[in-house]
Amino acid sequence: MVFQNGNIPWNKGKGEYLPREVRERINEINRERIPWWVERGVENPSKTDEVKRKLRKISKKGNKNSMFGKHHTDDARIKIGKSTEKRFKDPEFRKRFFNGVLNAWKDQKLRDKVGKISSERWQNPEFIRKVMKSRCAKPNKQELMVDSLIRIFYNDYPYNGDYSQGVSIGGKIPDWINVNGQKKVIELFGRTFHDPNISFFEISLKRTYEETIKHYKKYGFKCLIIWSDELKERGKLLEKICEFVEG
Repeated sequence: MVFQNGNIPWNKGKGEYLPREVRERINEINRERIPWWVERGVENPSKTDEVKRKLRKISKKGNKNSMFGKHHTDDARIKIGKSTEKRFKDPEFRKRFFNGVLNAWKDQKLRDKVGKISSERWQNPEFIRKVMKSRCAKPNKQELMVDSLIRIFYNDYPYNGDYSQGVSIGGKIPDWINVNGQKKVIELFGRTFHDPNISFFEISLKRTYEETIKHYKKYGFKCLIIWSDELKERGKLLEKICEFVEG
């Protein structure tokens, strides 16, 4: 039967047509079922390039999408959240999920595509404001300590790590920015996230000391990078800040 827009489903308003226990058992059987393409040792037909092209062609975007302008109710969001939480409690599901993400991320074309899209988004001030608002961005304890040192002598280097000054340079948001005509920025780095010789995980090249300096230099800015462990000797750190600002 071909359904037309406006048709009312036969089970609308009749509640759950199958008991919860039955539906859960059906879901359990479906999860245990081995797909036919796995049994035959062939590629998943829905993952072929040809099928992907067809799906992209027929997919409805913008105001043509059935969910355009619509939003989930609070009850629906709570239900979705509980369902997701339940799924992630299953070790097997977590394993499949994270393995899928890791395997997908090995594709260099995908990584380049995601990197390009991300870079373009971080050039958009409105996008940055939304992200910072969602993160409830604010200076951490170490940033507050550095900020207090800077303000001992200089008031023209306001904190910008939360994008409060609205400054982004080539997609990077400097922690402190000079607002008195000098093209100078200050960054606070932690060893774990920026020092590949100390970090226990692989660090993206663009997050390293050398590449950060190069990035700002490309846009005509001088950059002072402060390592968080330098806060142990604040006298020396203050001298370093003064030397950079006055130089």
